[in-house]
Amino acid sequence: MKDIKKLIALWNKQCSSTKIILFIGFACLMNMVISTLLGSTNFPENNMAIKSILSSIFGYVFGKHCIPSKFGHEEIQTITGGLVAIICLAALFITNWMHLDPSLSGLSEIRDLLLLAVGFLISKAKNEGKSCL
Repeated sequence: MKDIKKLIALWNKQCSSTKIILFIGFACLMNMVISTLLGSTNFPENNMAIKSILSSIFGYVFGKHCIPSKFGHEEIQTITGGLVAIICLAALFITNWMHLDPSLSGLSEIRDLLLLAVGFLISKAKNEGKSCL
């Protein structure tokens, strides 16, 4: 419960544009995961736009270009990276369990995003002042 309150307080410190960017990013991620798992190949132009938006948003968030760290941006980055990695990993697990075609549209983007998020989290673990492994 304490962690949820801390997360809400951190969220409330973020500027409106960061909140909107993160919301759009997670909405795009969920759309891509669901459409990939359902094997939806309709509207490839829309899917390409969604993938581009997704890459741009999370590249921006992970690139430390938003808010000064005094507003808790680094913690938001870490939480976002963790959530993205967990969602992407869950999607990949499901595609394995359901024996879906590995060449499905969107699956390579999910793999790339997972690698990006994990790489980001590894770099954060090495740079934090706290003891990490």
